[in-house]
Amino acid sequence: MDAASILIGNCACQTKPVGGFVNKMFKMGDKYLAAHNDVPGQLHPIGRARINASFEAFRKKKEALKGAAP
Repeated sequence: MDAASILIGNCACQTKPVGGFVNKMFKMGDKYLAAHNDVPGQLHPIGRARINASFEAFRKKKEALKGAAP
C-alpha cells in the first residue's frame, strides 16, 4: 500500500500505466489482507481502513484530474 500511496501522491494517475499499476497494488493489498485475516487463530486481524483511505484518495485525484483536462 505504500507503493500505491506514493504513486497517488506524486504521479499523474490518469495515465494508463500508472493507473493500472496503482490498481494492481490495491488488488495485491486486498489479497494479502484476506489471506492474513483467514489464518486460523488470528489474534490481530488487519482492518481495511488504510486500503479504503488510499483508494478514496486515488479516486478523488483521478476525478480532479479528469475535471481539469481540456
